[in-house]
Amino acid sequence: MRIFTNFLFANALALLLVTNHLFADDTNSRLDEISKKILLLEQKIKERRKLTNQKLSPYRNNADPSFDAPPIVPKPTDTPSLKEEPLEPAFKSNSFTELEETPEESDWYESKDFDYPQNPLNHLSFSLGLVIPGDSSTSKGVDLSFDSGIDIGFEYSRYFSDNSYIGAGFTYKSFDGKGNLPNPISHLTYEADSSLFALFGTLGQNWSLSNSLSLLTQASAGFVNSDYEFNFHSSKPGGTIIPTQKESDTSFYYSLLLGLNIQWTQIWHSTLFYELDGRSEAGNLDNQNFHHIGLKTGFGF
Repeated sequence: MRIFTNFLFANALALLLVTNHLFADDTNSRLDEISKKILLLEQKIKERRKLTNQKLSPYRNNADPSFDAPPIVPKPTDTPSLKEEPLEPAFKSNSFTELEETPEESDWYESKDFDYPQNPLNHLSFSLGLVIPGDSSTSKGVDLSFDSGIDIGFEYSRYFSDNSYIGAGFTYKSFDGKGNLPNPISHLTYEADSSLFALFGTLGQNWSLSNSLSLLTQASAGFVNSDYEFNFHSSKPGGTIIPTQKESDTSFYYSLLLGLNIQWTQIWHSTLFYELDGRSEAGNLDNQNFHHIGLKTGFGF
């Protein structure tokens, strides 16, 4: 029995040793396999890290054609600096009605191809009005009075850049007259048929009030030919018969004009005016003034 017990103990011990040896070999093989996997993993990590470092490098590896480096990002110092300029106000003044002209508008106005509209420099005008002659007298001191008549005129004017002008023209006046001579003995009355024709030069200025209205001032001087024809009649039977008398002479002519000019279009205008003109002594007649109210119209070219 004891022998049997020892036999069992010896077999168990041998089995234990064999099992321990087998498990030890298996453990060592597993440890070796794990170590190899760890080494392989570390090698792969190193290769991946190396590849990542190469891709992050700013220099392209020309030796490797498959390598596609990312684009180079410029340094902050390469970026051009923007100069800050102060903003200019949109209005030139405190008035909100005067807007600043934009560069595009300025270039458009200053373009050489733009044809600026200009007012005509040459003007022709025709006038018609009412003339009221002033009283005159003869060389013997006899006062003469006249009735109203008509005045017809024609003018040419040459304008300058400041709206001043010079020109020339003519005017024709026709009027009648009648009255009593201061002679209680003969009781004479007279009728007068009168006409004046004047040639003159002008100097004037057109003062602009708006786009279509302007004030016109003008001075004229020249020569006038005066024709006066007097017919006398006696109201007393058997009275003195005086033949028709004529007075014709050339004298100095002068004129001052003030008018309101209306520009209907760029070439057509009209002027409502008042003119004070007159002549110097003509033959046996003293000097005479005229009040002239009229309208003249014309065109420019």
